[in-house]
Amino acid sequence: MNKNQNIFDIYRKKILIVDDFKDNLELIKNMLEDNGYKNIICVLSAKEAYKELAKNNIGLIILDIMMPEINGIEACRHIKTNALYKDIPIIIVTAKADLQTLKSSFEAGANDYIRKPILDEIELIARVTNALSLKANIDKYKILTITLDEKVQQELKKNRYKEQLLMQQSKQAQMGEMMSMTAHQWRQPLNAVSASAIQLNMKNDMKIITSEDIKETTCFIEKMTQEMSSTINNFMNFSKPTHKKELFSIKQILEDILRLMGAQLKNHNIAFLTDLQERMEIFTYRKDLEHILINLIANARDAFDENKIEDKKILVKSYMRNQKCIIDVIDNAGGIPIDAIERVFEPYFTTKEQGKGTGLGLYMSKKIARENLNGDIDVQNLQDGTLFRIELKGISNE
Repeated sequence: MNKNQNIFDIYRKKILIVDDFKDNLELIKNMLEDNGYKNIICVLSAKEAYKELAKNNIGLIILDIMMPEINGIEACRHIKTNALYKDIPIIIVTAKADLQTLKSSFEAGANDYIRKPILDEIELIARVTNALSLKANIDKYKILTITLDEKVQQELKKNRYKEQLLMQQSKQAQMGEMMSMTAHQWRQPLNAVSASAIQLNMKNDMKIITSEDIKETTCFIEKMTQEMSSTINNFMNFSKPTHKKELFSIKQILEDILRLMGAQLKNHNIAFLTDLQERMEIFTYRKDLEHILINLIANARDAFDENKIEDKKILVKSYMRNQKCIIDVIDNAGGIPIDAIERVFEPYFTTKEQGKGTGLGLYMSKKIARENLNGDIDVQNLQDGTLFRIELKGISNE
């Protein structure tokens, strides 16, 4: 069995080819079949494509742009706005590979393109294989996510203690938060890689490509992929459980947190500032302190959105006082309402809009600080914001 067929048949998905000329359909179909792809559906219009999408398990769409009634760009946009089909990769087929056409195609949701007439079978199969590999990885990730979620739910059912249940819910919420942060970190390099690849393809199509262009672009793509890989490593390190105490500085822990949260803070126009005591290190459970700091910084970020502050700032300070390590997280987001500030550490209490908070973050942060870190957390309103103070006892080394 052909390697390409192996990759594709695992998921029992079909390739949908859409073109208003039968000759074009037959040409693409024959090229695919010659390379092991057998599950192929051919249709002559976008309307027919919509019907096939509803009836079949489609894994890839090869879509012509120039079609009567509904053109390929309109069809692409329509398909991508449907939650059921938005993850299906679409390869646009066009005789007009000008910048505006490609821009419109990618804005509509296309994942790749190929020029007409299709003369190079190798190029077609390469683009199809890449698109299908991407889809297979997305599907595997979804299956993995579902499997992990099912395991978590099973564990929660076994857990008969309220405090353990609350802890698990809090961790899940923060995992979702960190996945969102990782997605933000990926968005810019992904866009940059896509733009570089498009530019390189255009130069190749126009026969003006040079070896220097290829070297420059490939080096850039390599750099971007290394950055994305580093982001995944950061996410995995945060997710990895540990029950050992570590010696580290507040500066180190904040640098790790900013690798995850930096893109989000920047997108929210939030200035992140630090005032850290030099050479101060602490010996404690690093993951637990990371959990608390991520939650406090994320809460400050959300408070800025709710209160529409112009000059947004988050300041983290660390210092020693009375043999205690003090970490202050300060924002200028307007403060907490007087009638709510005494309740912020209660379970399920939140000042956020419905659906935007579980009400467990601060409750679990205080519990972790007291039970795991031999410390505590308190809160107070300032003139223009809020100060959360973490006090950790007897764990400093200067």
